Amino acid sequence: MALSQPAIRMLLEIKKIRIQFQGNLDAKLITFRDITSIIEEEKARNEKASLEMLTATVGHEMLTPLNSVINMSDMLMQALNQQAQASPSSGPSLQDLENRQLVEMIHSSGNFLLYLVNDLTDLMKI
Repeated sequence: MALSQPAIRMLLEIKKIRIQFQGNLDAKLITFRDITSIIEEEKARNEKASLEMLTATVGHEMLTPLNSVINMSDMLMQALNQQAQASPSSGPSLQDLENRQLVEMIHSSGNFLLYLVNDLTDLMKI
């Protein structure tokens, strides 16, 4: 029982050169060069460039709306604070307290997502 050997895959560059000597004597020189490592290095460079482009795109596409959510929730919180300061005698209503909790939840969730996106983009850069 013969054991089969694994196939070796190589990428070759083949050059055919015609050499003409003095007189009527012609010769052909055929050279073979293994370019497997060159192709693999080029692939690795292309993959790295693609990953860097993906990281930049994903980071930008996620951070822009996320920063908007955080800033708008901050503006809502400031508006609720101004409203509470405008009528201190009556005290905050139940609706005002619920609104404040919802805005705080939006703001803290947005900040948490911001940390996750920043960590993800930092990990992708490594």
